[in-house]
Parts: sequence; C-alpha cells; structure tokens
Amino acid sequence: MREDCLYFPTIEFRSIEWLKASLLVWDHVYRIVPDEYAPSDQPEVREAVDAGLVRSIHLDDADVGAAATKFEELIKGLDWLPDGLTPDDGPTEIHIDKIDARLYPMLEEMAGQMSGDWVKVPPEVARGYMLTLADETARRRAIGLATDDPDAWVASCFIEEPGAISDYVYDDESPEQYCHFGFRNLVPVDVARLEMKDIISVVRDCAAERRAFRTSLNDFLARLRACESEGHARTLAMDFRKSLQESVDALKARYSPLNKSGLCAFLARGVPAATSVVGALTAADVSATLSLTGGAGFGVVAAMADRHRIIDGADPVARYFLNAERRQHAYYPNFRARMEEFVND
Repeated sequence: MREDCLYFPTIEFRSIEWLKASLLVWDHVYRIVPDEYAPSDQPEVREAVDAGLVRSIHLDDADVGAAATKFEELIKGLDWLPDGLTPDDGPTEIHIDKIDARLYPMLEEMAGQMSGDWVKVPPEVARGYMLTLADETARRRAIGLATDDPDAWVASCFIEEPGAISDYVYDDESPEQYCHFGFRNLVPVDVARLEMKDIISVVRDCAAERRAFRTSLNDFLARLRACESEGHARTLAMDFRKSLQESVDALKARYSPLNKSGLCAFLARGVPAATSVVGALTAADVSATLSLTGGAGFGVVAAMADRHRIIDGADPVARYFLNAERRQHAYYPNFRARMEEFVND
C-alpha cells in the first residue's frame, strides 16, 4: 500500500467524508487538475489543500503518451471489448491536452469527433481512456489509485491488465481469480462529525501507525499474489493474522479519541490469486467472503483468463475502493455483480 493515492475518476471530490477518511489512511491525496483549471472545492477541501494534504498533478507529455500507448493496447489487443467500453451513447468531451495526437484516428473510428479543443467520443470510450490516463499517471509516480465509485473501481481493475479478466466472470473453475481484500470499519470514527482541522491535526501524528498498517498489508498481499499452494495459503493467513490485527488495532487506537459516535469506512484493494488459494481461504467456496481478522475480508471479483502477465510483470498500480458512508457498518459492494455488468451488460 503506497503512502499516497490518486483520486479518480473526477477532479472534485464527490464526498467530503470520503476525503476525510482517506486522509486517515493515506499521507496525501492527489488529483489530476488541468492547467488553468480552478476546482470547485468546498471550504474544507481548500483547508486540506492549504495544509498540503491534497495535491494537484498537472499532466505532462510523458503522462499523455504513456496513457495513449496503454489505451491502444487495450482497444487493439483484446479479442473482445467489454460492454462497459463498447461505444453506445454519447458524446462526451475530452480536452485535447489529455490526448496524444496519435490516438485521434482511432478515436474517430470509434465515433469520435473533433470540435475545437475538444474530442467528442461516446461516454464508454471516454471512461476507458480517462481510467487509463489515471492508471498511467499513478504508475509513473509510484502512487496508488483510490475511488469512492465502485463501478469505476471494477472498470479500473479490468484496465489494469488488458485480457486478464475473463468474459465469463462467474467461472469458478478458472485456475485464477481477481479478488478483493478489504477492511470494514477501518476508521473507528464518524468523520462526518469531525472538522477538517481536526483531521489535519491528528494525521500528522499518526504516520508511524499508517506505515505499519501499509507494510503489513503489502507483505501479505504480495505473498498471496504469488502463492499457488492451498496449504501454504492457510499458513500465510495464520502468519499474517496476528500482524494485520496488531497494525489495524494500533491504527484504530490512535484515531478513536477523536470521537466514538460511529464507525465508518470500508477499504478494499484488488489482488489476483490462484483459485486453489482462494478456495483454501474461503472453505472451498470462491464466492464466499472470509473473515481473516476482525473486520478483514476476502472475496472474488471475477475469473481471470490470463494471470501470469500480472504476476510476472512490473509491480502493478494498487487500486483501492474506500466507502465512508455515515452508518454503523459500511457495506461490501457486490463487486462481482458490478464486474459482470461492466463486462457483459
């Protein structure tokens, strides 16, 4: 888990509660802001900006070029396009500053139109390109991706490695599965009742606890990704149960004095795993969710058609979904049903 995250898929934060909860997990929250654009921020967001906790990324040519290369690979390299990226309705506008010139012909083939400084394309195409742009922007800065939009999260997981997600999402017989590992009620406070100044004050004093939590989580997921043995998967879970529990408890302990009027925040991260390992961790039912420790859980997002490219390739961009709803038990979104809708509906 990286120290910082890049918020996607929008510039403005959809929820001030999400931002507050995120600042209790990550050291900084970044967002892509075009040159000469002034975000329409709420006052508390501006407080976080002034404190240096929310930072802007201004794209350069290398960002746009890397996104163009990956988007070409995505569109041209797949034998099939998921319904969520297939042109249908439209158009949606993308500013030319965010698009490499070599993509213009391909976008025009996909029902795109040029109009001044804007390229008009179907919303599904725009979504795919903007998620690819966020992915490459995060990768080039060695930071994670984070969102409060579960549909954007599953689409981003698909884009993580073109061709890795199977078009038969519910294939429990596939040798590989893309999974989510998550924590319920990670932030033991009702962030909606906290002022941003309180968040700013406490996060500066809790860097060590956040770092310990990230290290424990990273170690577990890195070994889980590479594991292919059912028996060893159980050993990993037992070995990391204690360290994960300790790091989560320490993090919660530092935040609990803020207030105890409610529990919120569900944090999930995507991770590929062998189906045999998933079965071992979920009592041989890959559709189940396993409570590994306290509020931690593990479940399937989609069957994978080709996992080795993720395992053997460079360290992928970690992508997170964070829910900060004001209620006692933040929910597990049905990621598998959402992936099915993205791929086949």
